[in-house]
Amino acid sequence: MKTPKSLVSLLGRVIDYAGLFPPASLDLDASIRNFVSYRGEKRSWMLDTFVCPSGRLDELVRYGKLLRDNAPHRVSVLGPPTADLTQWRSGLRQVVRDVDQFRSRVEDIATAAAIELKMPRAVAIDAGSLATAVSELSDLVEAIHDADVFVEVLPAAGPEIVSNVADALNRLQPGGRGRLGLKLRTGGVVPESIPKNDSIAAFICACRDSEIRFKATAGLHHPFFHYSTSVGADMHGFLNVFVGAMLAHTKHWTVDTLASFLELRNFSVSASDDSIGVGDDELTTAAIDRLRGEFIVSFGSCSFDEPWEDLVRLGLVE
Repeated sequence: MKTPKSLVSLLGRVIDYAGLFPPASLDLDASIRNFVSYRGEKRSWMLDTFVCPSGRLDELVRYGKLLRDNAPHRVSVLGPPTADLTQWRSGLRQVVRDVDQFRSRVEDIATAAAIELKMPRAVAIDAGSLATAVSELSDLVEAIHDADVFVEVLPAAGPEIVSNVADALNRLQPGGRGRLGLKLRTGGVVPESIPKNDSIAAFICACRDSEIRFKATAGLHHPFFHYSTSVGADMHGFLNVFVGAMLAHTKHWTVDTLASFLELRNFSVSASDDSIGVGDDELTTAAIDRLRGEFIVSFGSCSFDEPWEDLVRLGLVE
């Protein structure tokens, strides 16, 4: 069976491999060896970046010989956690220094393709602090001009804050789609860390309405909304999130409609080269390609095997 073009468009380069992080929590040696190995496999079309904290990029450089296999490799660089505006500023400067050193030492075998930053809620909710934080961000964008940049507000932000941050980011990229976006946390290792369906739906709709890209992270190991015995709670599915976000965008769904879709524990998926059918709805391959570029980008997962194996069992990939 050949995977239809529409599914390749939907799932191509969709996973940012985060083996360093819970629940896998692998050491760097195992994580980078897994990633390079996956990049050499037939299913590598579904894999995008290797997620690594900026403070550990120097450790990654030590694997230069290994990284020559299946090079060049894309890395998502995580900025340090910050608690206030002062730490936000220093964190941005540190990321620029770490990335500059990394790039100079790995040259053409790896690149910092994305930067992921954690903005303190206290900064995001104050108009003056937010304006200053985004102004400081412009220096990072200029210094690392070819990387996508995603901002996550911690703790989780409501739709009004999401819209405010999105609007502030958009002012840095006039004249059309830029490389800036927001980051949505969709799971965790304890029940209270998992956002409700309506919270995720509100985030997605806020991004849509503010015309900003987003990526997701944490908890999306399986295609559909499901109960996790290891966590002891319902967890979100990557097909629910990705297909739901695209349908919400193309069909102008309300938050409530999208929230209802996100809690579906199964739904039929029929794919051809030209489109994907989901129940009575359809997404064309052209629309999927556009939305993957302009709206929903990827998701971070500490497992590459689990998402792939589930898709094989569903008969969606070969």
